Amino acid sequence: MTPDPREADDSSQLTALQAEFDNFRAVLCHAFGLYHFDPNGPQGITLVSLASDEELIAEAYRLRRLADQLSADDEEHRASGGGAPAPG
Repeated sequence: MTPDPREADDSSQLTALQAEFDNFRAVLCHAFGLYHFDPNGPQGITLVSLASDEELIAEAYRLRRLADQLSADDEEHRASGGGAPAPG
């Protein structure tokens, strides 16, 4: 039986998509500072692993809530006559 070349194409496309997704996850973990450190690696090496999808999503929601709160505080400050907040 001859392998179907379309199956190989599908497999390589899935592999490429998985690699792209893994890179995206790594960038998000770096941006959010979400890593797991395990000092019990082989020969005493500390293993570093990425956060799970659930942890990344939770962090994105946490940051969104924080941004919303800061925006609301800024609007409240301006409405009370405080003007624009000091840069910094």
